Amino acid sequence: MTVTRDFFTRVCPELTDSEITVLIEESLVMYKPNELYPQAVRVMARNLFPNVIPSATLIHIDGRDKIRSAINYLVLAKAELDKIPESKLTDTTGMTALDIHSCIFYLQEEVKALEAKDEIKH
Repeated sequence: MTVTRDFFTRVCPELTDSEITVLIEESLVMYKPNELYPQAVRVMARNLFPNVIPSATLIHIDGRDKIRSAINYLVLAKAELDKIPESKLTDTTGMTALDIHSCIFYLQEEVKALEAKDEIKH
């Protein structure tokens, strides 16, 4: 893994530019660049800046957290569409509900694929 400023910014988006600089310097003192991984950086950031990062929660920089959030929004949207009485349901609304259902399925499959990659690495 190449250690870039962008890597640190994606792992710790709460930090300012100057805090990222300190985090990079401290990380490279403690670890070799090929030994750095997101969770180690988050823990180090929490130790350096406890008021900025209150907990060292796991951050996935591959986007799966964002995908899960999108899935949750889509599930809510689908639930709202399901509340429309059948007598008021139009073809467009029905097709939209089916499209949302498909999107949920495909995004869940994407998360499963990302998680499977993690299992292969361990």
